[in-house]
Amino acid sequence: MGDTLKIFIRKLGDIRLSCPYCMDHKIIPGEKIKGEHKIRIICSCKHAFDVEFEYRKKTRKNASLDGHFEKIDPLMAQDSSRRSKTSWDLASIANQHSNCKIKNLSVDGIGLTSNYSHTIKVGDLLEIIFTLDNSSATIMEKIYTVRSVEDNYMGCEIYLHDLQDKDLAFYILS
Repeated sequence: MGDTLKIFIRKLGDIRLSCPYCMDHKIIPGEKIKGEHKIRIICSCKHAFDVEFEYRKKTRKNASLDGHFEKIDPLMAQDSSRRSKTSWDLASIANQHSNCKIKNLSVDGIGLTSNYSHTIKVGDLLEIIFTLDNSSATIMEKIYTVRSVEDNYMGCEIYLHDLQDKDLAFYILS
């Protein structure tokens, strides 16, 4: 298998890893990996795999927001005319056609769980629409690159920064 398992770390604590071969779990104390960026793990099933640690730089806010995600083509992500939806359309999509729950947000990323089984994989681009639970009920429409997938949970990184970033930053810090 030759794949590298990427783990995102913001606060150093115990880390739970799953072997990609046998799915057995192993807990590594955080102090053993402090400062490390890549290690090799040998599982009890005798398979070896690499683990890469990425330390978080931005504040992440826990959330519980309904949203809608849709896989998009990379060419569509570059097309600015794709944002032809009105605010009403976006609100309707995010609230009435919800297919996910936004679990956490940062100015650079998002974590969400799909309400249904999916075929999303690392590297896919998602258009995600959701409404912030602030006093303005700000509707967010952003494109993200999928960085991790575990069952129905997806961790994503912002694909393109835009004018909505200031609204998101204010929300995260409030």
